[in-house]
Amino acid sequence: MGRRLLGWCADWARERGASRLVLDTHGALTAARALYLSAGFVEVERYNDNPHAQHWYALTLA
Repeated sequence: MGRRLLGWCADWARERGASRLVLDTHGALTAARALYLSAGFVEVERYNDNPHAQHWYALTLA
């Protein structure tokens, strides 16, 4: 279900002209982190001040 939701979000963003998706997550959420990486997201530098986030990701949209 998570992979389908990520795909829907990417399609929605592309249709609206976005060139990149970004997200963050807590380090303890290992399944989420694995999902993001397997979906093509790459780890990037911190881009927000979310006190609960320990990992930041981005996906370039074609």
